[in-house]
Amino acid sequence: MSSPDTASNPGIPLAEESYRPRSRRRHSRSGSSARGRIYLALFWLVLTLFHGWGFLVTADYEKREYLAHEAKWFIITTSLFTGAFCRQNWSRYLLIALLLFRLGATMLFIPTYTEAMLQSIQVCFNVLSGPTLNALIIWGLIAIPSIRRLVSRHYY
Repeated sequence: MSSPDTASNPGIPLAEESYRPRSRRRHSRSGSSARGRIYLALFWLVLTLFHGWGFLVTADYEKREYLAHEAKWFIITTSLFTGAFCRQNWSRYLLIALLLFRLGATMLFIPTYTEAMLQSIQVCFNVLSGPTLNALIIWGLIAIPSIRRLVSRHYY
């Protein structure tokens, strides 16, 4: 025989049967994709501000060449950061490759600076902080789990 509750209402489960305690939300070990987007936005902002500051401290006779060079890099890095922001993994790999190229090119040209040029605090700051900043951003793009989660196809 069936119980009186299920006989009168066959489609409605009993209250005791439908109750399940809520489980705690488990946090991902690889971070959230929202946090990855925040990291990408911060990396882009730091890189853009650094290049803008480099334009401000550049000598007047070199500003036109520097502006053309930095405008090219701004467009490239902005489009690649936007691609990574929109979950395109190839964009992250290409951004890492371009930043590695820029890091390597900067390190090759450091020995060409003369001692007189390195006496300037601004030039010395650019020579030391540019490669360091690029290396930190490369490390962040490779090592931060929430950025890897953002661009990974496994988490769509």
